[in-house]
Amino acid sequence: MNVSVAEVQRPPLHPYEAHLQHNFRMGKTRFTVALFGSRYGDWSSRQLALPPEISAQYLNRVGAVLQSLQAGRTFLPNMPSPFNARMVGLSGLMLERNKIPAGSYALHRDPDNPGEGVMLFPGEAVLFTPAGCGTAVLTYESRCVVFHFGRWSLFDRQLVETGVRDPARRHESIVHAALEYLGVRTEADAARVVVALYWSIHPDDFPHPVVDSPHAEINRSLHKYMRADLGLNPCIWEGGHYTLDLLKVVRLQLNKRGVPPKNINTDDGYLPKNGVWCDGAADKPRNAVLVIRRD
Repeated sequence: MNVSVAEVQRPPLHPYEAHLQHNFRMGKTRFTVALFGSRYGDWSSRQLALPPEISAQYLNRVGAVLQSLQAGRTFLPNMPSPFNARMVGLSGLMLERNKIPAGSYALHRDPDNPGEGVMLFPGEAVLFTPAGCGTAVLTYESRCVVFHFGRWSLFDRQLVETGVRDPARRHESIVHAALEYLGVRTEADAARVVVALYWSIHPDDFPHPVVDSPHAEINRSLHKYMRADLGLNPCIWEGGHYTLDLLKVVRLQLNKRGVPPKNINTDDGYLPKNGVWCDGAADKPRNAVLVIRRD
């Protein structure tokens, strides 16, 4: 078969390299975590609902990433993306019924059972498409869970607003749900949990006005609740706003449940200032975060 010069010289498909990537170990378990930002456009999983000629481009890009990083079975647990503080158990049959081809790979999801985190077994991966929400990797003995955390992942909004728990919400925080999912029952268990937190929005980029805003009332309620529940008392700055540090909230909630501060790694806890999306509005572009459990 003859091959033209143009075909020989054609560059390979671009691997869509990560904005940031880390290979690390927690105990005996190796992980890869990668952040994909604005360089290659919008990574939001809502593109799966767009017409096929558009969604196919997105899926090919995701598939190229999964192939480049040699991901195994990859979960997409929060499509759609609720803030419901739920870990989800993704059963094999349901996953096969809801498999979405992405190049030579597939994304597995259960759209009838969305949540904010999953348990990963060796070789498996999870893909989140957040803006300013962070990602947490927790290990306890041989078990591993990964979850994404936004403001209303960490706080029961109804409880903050009214003082009454949301009856549809089993756990106040995704942190509490994740520890239960890991099998953490005692203080001795919690002392052996190891945590790595990644790429939450920087507090300076997350202001909460307490005056002259349609959200002022709930922002004041949240400020009061954090002070009472976690001893967290963000400064009210001139102009009438405070900044919310989601990373600090996660750390304090973990500490309150017995996870020692020394077991929590926050070296890459905040999003970089450039090359990523931070606006979490429903119609705005988003980043992608991929976590792979290697063994």
